[in-house]
Amino acid sequence: MAQVNFSGGKLPTTIRRTLAQVVALALAIACAVALASPSDAAKKRKWNSKSTPLTLKDGDVLKAQGYGKWTIGTTSSGTRSQAWGYLRDRHANGFNVFYRLDTYTNAGYCLSPEYVSCDQVWYPWKHEYSDFDKETWNKEYWSPKFYASTSVSPGGSYARGRMRVGESNRGPDSYSGSKYTKGNPY
Repeated sequence: MAQVNFSGGKLPTTIRRTLAQVVALALAIACAVALASPSDAAKKRKWNSKSTPLTLKDGDVLKAQGYGKWTIGTTSSGTRSQAWGYLRDRHANGFNVFYRLDTYTNAGYCLSPEYVSCDQVWYPWKHEYSDFDKETWNKEYWSPKFYASTSVSPGGSYARGRMRVGESNRGPDSYSGSKYTKGNPY
């Protein structure tokens, strides 16, 4: 193996500059990786769109519509299942419309009768309403963006959202069908 001998024990200036640039780049990459939170890795998942909203119908009567995005994020309250969405009240009957976020995780309990096994992959965890209130919106045009979030199961590592649009009324609330998002790790 050939040896290189520099006089005075110092590296030439061009080599020192190159090494300094490599070290600076390595430190920048290490800092970016260290500062990246789980929310940076999680994708925002659509739950319907403005052109194809989640729709609540009661018979032939159109009641409510909604669409938005869901993700896992880190907040001051810890790791959260988060939803943002827009609503439209399509039936001016004095009742407000809302969306409901149901968070499902990959950890939970399954109770089954004898001779039946549990092979459940997703377990219901918590739920929340748009703007943390069922009385969210009652206009026939699209709302501003509303927010909802829940915690995630500390025993899990993956979650997804189940989104529904509803109308609060005097009796049991009416709900649309469900839209399940793809999951995200946390």
